Amino acid sequence: MSVLKLLAMAQAIADRSNGELLKEWIGLSHRLAKITGVAHIVAIQRIGRLDLLLRQIEAEVLADIQKPVEDREFFAADVLAAHSEMWVLRAYEIVRAADQQLDDRGEENASIAALKQRLGLVRIPIAKGEIQGMTKRRIKNDPIVLVRGDGSEPRPYAADGSYVMPPNMCSASGSLSWAAVDRETQRNDMIRRRDLADEMLALAVA
Repeated sequence: MSVLKLLAMAQAIADRSNGELLKEWIGLSHRLAKITGVAHIVAIQRIGRLDLLLRQIEAEVLADIQKPVEDREFFAADVLAAHSEMWVLRAYEIVRAADQQLDDRGEENASIAALKQRLGLVRIPIAKGEIQGMTKRRIKNDPIVLVRGDGSEPRPYAADGSYVMPPNMCSASGSLSWAAVDRETQRNDMIRRRDLADEMLALAVA
């Protein structure tokens, strides 16, 4: 069986398993496109279907890790991570476009701005290997030191593409999550991909 056919079957399974969510993504695509512009309707629906596929993968990966090591799917975690990162990068650009259009009109939407910020906390490390908002100029005036979760191995942070954001997997949902550094609040926030998708579906747009 071809890879193309297998992928089509996987998407069909995900769509059938999450039919109500698929309707929500389609509805959001038309509502949000009133802000972003109609060119984004298809893009929103595509990340919606990717969200459904990811939810299916998340459930199966969660079940897979309960098996003996020798019976597990060897590349399951890589597949989950690659698709989760792809979802974040595309979702960020859609939300950023909405925020930009609002700014150009002199308007604001608190839920869009908040989601853009949270997506950015994950997107910048994935795309650039850097912490959001930490430019070389800012580091010079406001240096930070990175340490492991147990407080070990402290090292100065440098905006040079070497920062790796610690990933994890939610034991309740199977969703990939990241320990994102929020420089503004001085916190490490554990952000789940599935939560970002739910927040996008819940955006306050008419």
